[in-house]
Amino acid sequence: MQQENLISKVIIATLKSWRFISALSVFSILSATAILIAVFNTATLNNIALYAVLLFTTLYCQYYCWRTWLDCHYFQILNSSPEKSAEFDQTLLLIFNKLPQSRTQNDRFNGAIKLLKKATIGLILQWVMFFLFLLMLKYSALIQL
Repeated sequence: MQQENLISKVIIATLKSWRFISALSVFSILSATAILIAVFNTATLNNIALYAVLLFTTLYCQYYCWRTWLDCHYFQILNSSPEKSAEFDQTLLLIFNKLPQSRTQNDRFNGAIKLLKKATIGLILQWVMFFLFLLMLKYSALIQL
């Protein structure tokens, strides 16, 4: 029981890193939005298309951050009453309208870590798009000179 409690605490602490991922995601899209507004008159269609892709990757990243946040809270609830695991599963089935599945704690942890990894991949893609966006703006400005 002690071992499971320690593992659960470590998983919850790891899942709380969604905040860092979300903050970096929001920073890049706000920066890109401010830059696009500042140079909107000279922005090309390529810049706007790249901004749209950046916006999509932001939404992808934020969705998985939200899912990770939700799992983090669910684990905290489940840890406060581990003996009510079956009742917890039934409540989630009621909320999300899914078929019943028996899950072990380890399955839950692995699923939550996968969500965090997807959020991280989304953040990496978003920052790649952000730097491409900046490069395209710089390239567009050089061509117009």
